[in-house]
Amino acid sequence: MRTAPATVDDPPSNGAIVKMRWAHGAFLAGARLTGLTGLCHLAFAHVPFVLRTPLPDVAVVLESMKLIPSTMSGVKSSLYMAYLGNSLLVGLLSMALSGLCVLVARLVRRHGLEVPRSIAFVGFLISGASAVTAVLYYPPPPMVAMSLASLCFLLATVLPQRAGRA
Repeated sequence: MRTAPATVDDPPSNGAIVKMRWAHGAFLAGARLTGLTGLCHLAFAHVPFVLRTPLPDVAVVLESMKLIPSTMSGVKSSLYMAYLGNSLLVGLLSMALSGLCVLVARLVRRHGLEVPRSIAFVGFLISGASAVTAVLYYPPPPMVAMSLASLCFLLATVLPQRAGRA
């Protein structure tokens, strides 16, 4: 006989539900911080170039980058196009990771399950690598955001989960 899956509305037993909420909340927080970082990257790194002309010094650098050839996987382009494509990809992939994590969290919650620790750990690895990259190469806002996202995913990985669910 099948029983209905436990939900967060069930009364807590030995704190299991409360701990589950913390792990789930940490996972969602990490996902949302990652998506917000990607969205802000696109908004602040690319929208200004569309809406207004860059400062003269920046325009000179960008024009110089257009003159430097770049070949990736046999495709010939310029350093500017490689920079632009990679930068857009960073923002879009951050938002995609966030969306997938939120989707997973909602699907498992709907069935009364936990986000698997392995998925939370993958989120930790990706956001941790992004945090290290941000510390080495980016200004403070993405450093802080990706470090917090990494911490959230780590908490979702190590926080106790309900017995029988992993």
